[in-house]
Amino acid sequence: MTACCSWKGLACNNQTGNIISLDYGHLHSGPNNEWQLGGKIDASLVELKHLSYLDLCSNDFVGSQIPDFIGSITTLSYLKLSNAGFHGEIPSQLGNLTNSSIFDMSRVNLANDVDVFDALTTLSSLSRIPASLPSVSNFTSLATIVLDGNQINATFPSWFFNISSLKNAYLLFNSFHGVIPDSFEQLVCLEAFEIGVNSFSVSIHGTMRNLCSFHTLDLSTNKIEGEAKTLAEILSGCVIESIKALNLRGNKFRGNVSDWIGMLRRIILLDLSKILFYGSIQLQVFDMSFNQIEGVVSEAHFSNLTNLKQLSISSKSLTFNMSSEWIPPFKLEVFSFKSCMLGPKFPAWLRTQRNYSLMGLSSTGISDTMPDWFWTLTGDTVILDLSDNMITGMIPSSLKFITIYLASLTVINLGKNNLSGEIPDKLDSLRSLQALHLGNNSISGRIPTSLRACKVLLILDLGGNQLSGNIPSWIGEALPSLRILRLWSNIFEGHIPEELSYLTSLQILDLGDNNLSVDIRNLQFRESLDLSRNELSGAIPAKFHPVINQLQTINEQSMYIGNDNLCGPPLNVKCDSDDNQIVEEGSTRCGDCEEDYEYEMLWWYIGIVFAYIVGFWAVYGTLLYNDYWRDAYFHFLEKLGAAIAMKCRVKNDDSIE
Repeated sequence: MTACCSWKGLACNNQTGNIISLDYGHLHSGPNNEWQLGGKIDASLVELKHLSYLDLCSNDFVGSQIPDFIGSITTLSYLKLSNAGFHGEIPSQLGNLTNSSIFDMSRVNLANDVDVFDALTTLSSLSRIPASLPSVSNFTSLATIVLDGNQINATFPSWFFNISSLKNAYLLFNSFHGVIPDSFEQLVCLEAFEIGVNSFSVSIHGTMRNLCSFHTLDLSTNKIEGEAKTLAEILSGCVIESIKALNLRGNKFRGNVSDWIGMLRRIILLDLSKILFYGSIQLQVFDMSFNQIEGVVSEAHFSNLTNLKQLSISSKSLTFNMSSEWIPPFKLEVFSFKSCMLGPKFPAWLRTQRNYSLMGLSSTGISDTMPDWFWTLTGDTVILDLSDNMITGMIPSSLKFITIYLASLTVINLGKNNLSGEIPDKLDSLRSLQALHLGNNSISGRIPTSLRACKVLLILDLGGNQLSGNIPSWIGEALPSLRILRLWSNIFEGHIPEELSYLTSLQILDLGDNNLSVDIRNLQFRESLDLSRNELSGAIPAKFHPVINQLQTINEQSMYIGNDNLCGPPLNVKCDSDDNQIVEEGSTRCGDCEEDYEYEMLWWYIGIVFAYIVGFWAVYGTLLYNDYWRDAYFHFLEKLGAAIAMKCRVKNDDSIE
């Protein structure tokens, strides 16, 4: 084995000692990139008779042409010269590299190579070309062509449609011009065809109807002319069911797209801007939730969506810029904007939406006061989620109208805002209410007695407020279905009512950080409880221990922090066997326990709430939607369950969302 085999970037055959690889790409390590290779490539490379791998990408060969002699290294199977400053023509000698399987010359300036598609006809082993190459008509397993950003000034290659194995073609940001051939039906494996930002001027002909795996077509920023009906013919057959991204921006198409555009059932990205299309779009369901889309959305984006029924968008980088005078052309039944920037003002256009069943505006940057008209919107509203905003002001007196206009509500979530004032005692008509989240606000006063009429209530979250007085005993008597009761961090005082033990379905009880006092031995609870930071006394009952063992991730002692008069396991404070007087063991006290505690009930919580909501929609769901929704019915139930499955937070000052 030769001594050079130990050099960095150079590899030899372990048995023969022959040099087989030169990997000198991306040499940027120096402070001023002084470690990059440059100058002229020496012809002595041809003496490496066994070289199969040559990577010189991202170096500094500015002003140099690709050497002809590289075509003499016929053993090469991997050649990468991308982004290295080369310019000029691709030497025809590279066509001798018949063993090459990867050939990368992206970002090579080919502006002056008029014969860019007239060489390299014998590379039959090539499987991927992430680069600028001439003719590839003899490729037998070519899957991807990447010619982006090479300043290629040429007509579309005629051999392109002979590559039956081709899956992806990326020819963006060049100067291609002329006619796009009409032989797409030969590319049976084609999945993506992107030719945006070129100078094509003649419309596409032919059809893609048999390309059942095709999902992306980008013709943007060309000069292509044609009628909408021609596009309908091209995108017919099974491709209409598979296409997900269609970008026609900045061309000269014209015509009515009403009938055709509504057939794009799987479309995710659709850009028809700067085109002379007309007609209304039949789109009814527009779901772009859980994406990373960015930019600004205006009323222009929705101008033709007159039939839209469901709109779901969630993206932290998306901003909605709507005029306060805007009147949407649609009437939504379901709309969910999560983590989008709708604020700071309360969206005035919501005033026109009076037939919705689900409104989700959580984490949308609204810092306005809630307008009175909001509570007078009619409709069969089932879920209302305005959580995690900065909505301010007193809970409006118009909230009392909720029993008239929004009596069908099953979920109300106004948690994690800046609301103040008292909860109106006008909730007795909400007979379908299953979840009420008002946690993490500045609400004062007492728990309204009208809540006792909500017999099917599963979740009552009023934690993190300034509610005062005694915990009502009627909670244990009037709310038999209650699963979760969170009253933590308020100003409740007095005894914990024994009637809470009547809640046989109760799973989570959080009364922490109040001024409660009672002998804890008289209480009975089911699954999980938090009694920290109160004034409780007595021995911790042994009946709590199996529950604690079931929830092994909970810090047991944290459940009782701040109750200095408690004793017994799991605390390290013993009780006198006769009168339960506290006997300290060592120096460990409850007050030294970790302040923060964990809730790991997420999947249980989802299961309980989701089961109830699914049951509700199994009966009433079809009454709210037309026949179009049948295909998306179970998908919608999944979204519905997710909307009310509030996440259990790790910190004790977080509310269940």
